[in-house]
Amino acid sequence: MIKGRSIIILGLTILVPLQALGADPTVVGAWSKPFVIGGTNWTLPTEHNPMHGLVLPSGQVLLWRFGFYPVLYHPHRHTFERIPPPPVAERLIGCSAHILLPDGRIIIAGGTTSAAHGTHSGHPHVFFFDTNVDHRRQSPWTIGPDMPGNGRWYPGAALLADGRVLVTSGYVRAGLINENGVIFDPIRNRWSLAPLPFSWISPNYPFLFNLPRQQLLNAGPSRGPLYVYDYAFFKQLSVPPHLTTGRHGGSTTVFLKNNQLMLILIGGGLERTPHRDTEYGYLSESPRWQMGPPMHYRRYHPIALTLPTGEVLVIGGDAFHEHETGEERPVLVPEQLDPQHMNRGWQMLAPHQIPRGAHAMALLLQDGSVLVLGGDTPEHLPQPSGNKAEIYYPPYFFKGPRPQMINPPRDLPRHHPVSIQYAVPGAPCGLNHGTIQSAVLIPLPSMTHGYTFVKGYFPLRLHHQQSCLTPPAKLFLAPTTPLKTVFPDVPFGRIQVELTVDPAMAPPGYYYLFLVNRNRVPSVASIVRIHP
Repeated sequence: MIKGRSIIILGLTILVPLQALGADPTVVGAWSKPFVIGGTNWTLPTEHNPMHGLVLPSGQVLLWRFGFYPVLYHPHRHTFERIPPPPVAERLIGCSAHILLPDGRIIIAGGTTSAAHGTHSGHPHVFFFDTNVDHRRQSPWTIGPDMPGNGRWYPGAALLADGRVLVTSGYVRAGLINENGVIFDPIRNRWSLAPLPFSWISPNYPFLFNLPRQQLLNAGPSRGPLYVYDYAFFKQLSVPPHLTTGRHGGSTTVFLKNNQLMLILIGGGLERTPHRDTEYGYLSESPRWQMGPPMHYRRYHPIALTLPTGEVLVIGGDAFHEHETGEERPVLVPEQLDPQHMNRGWQMLAPHQIPRGAHAMALLLQDGSVLVLGGDTPEHLPQPSGNKAEIYYPPYFFKGPRPQMINPPRDLPRHHPVSIQYAVPGAPCGLNHGTIQSAVLIPLPSMTHGYTFVKGYFPLRLHHQQSCLTPPAKLFLAPTTPLKTVFPDVPFGRIQVELTVDPAMAPPGYYYLFLVNRNRVPSVASIVRIHP
């Protein structure tokens, strides 16, 4: 049991550790107490512990396992809501691929035909969940056209530069990989075959990354050979293999180093002796792999994500995993890497209470906290995952005032500066942490099995910045609330940002927009849409 003092955030009891790994939450962060996924008069059955999750344009989180008990999590109210299941129950949507489309629909492609262990096979069916629909008035679910060819479970998916979706790989049945790639056009509502070479196919949930000039990198989990697929000219380029053995059961994310976007491979490998080491490379046709600093713990099935500050966070996984017997040695201590200071290595953070292994998720929320749930950990462990979730509050929650955007944009054009006003309550004029250091875009998370379908960390170009301004009487924080009413003595600032990233790297769709000050404290994000 973690010992510490308690504070309250949004009705949640947050444990600030006093003995575990250090007493300072500005260094190790803090966790909420575990809470049950359910409502005042219902509880999600433990056998339907979610293993799929997406953040919606509203900031809510859609969760499901096989499709029978989908739920919505409302972070602002910290409540769960049951929603109607898909219309055809036998078309399970577990072990599927899912992408939030630019038009606000979620495409859920493929999945397993059975929830029973050992009887899996893939199916080609497709569902849509429309986030534009009020689910209290009508069903948000519709059935889409089947993917051509055989079914697939554990498929990979990527959002392309023009808003189409590539789905690849996955299993037809145990031991048989689906060799076909298919592309869905959401405007024409139809599929077409993608002429992928067989050498580009990975067995399950391939590590797909968008590259400039309409290219996709398949970075594993197999060691190699690895390839880049040019979907504009339908050709393939070879990429050097990993420096270590394969990364099966590993995780990936991206980070910024010397103003270049990098991908990092974390954990995985052999179940009994997973990797501690990490390796990273440029997000380009030639990654030029380099060994990164080793983690403190070996991890099989870890979860990796990038925080608004650019730091890489790793949660969960098993130091030892035996698939046949079910024996696991869960890792409860997260780790964090600052790419700007790689020589400092991985820093251990405040531990969570519930093991998070296979099928677990860690979803970055709009306020910069991380919702952690799932994991299918065995019942014999002291704290099986069951239907309980936790929220991690990174160190920046405890480092002083946060920038607050005023009337933030909802749409972000390309190559056109946009002006954003912000206030920093509690930050006297002139202090460094009242000045914005960066503005970054992060795709809304879409995750399953510790695997993220959309990956990115995109700094915006900063133009003219003004600070210590007096808010005009007609500047509103909300439609009917003047800013002076809420922050009567708080000076505000104004900054211009511009999206200059290649559309192939940052496709059209929905993103978090964070402002980060000089003290590396992010704002609550605005959810913005980039149009095709």
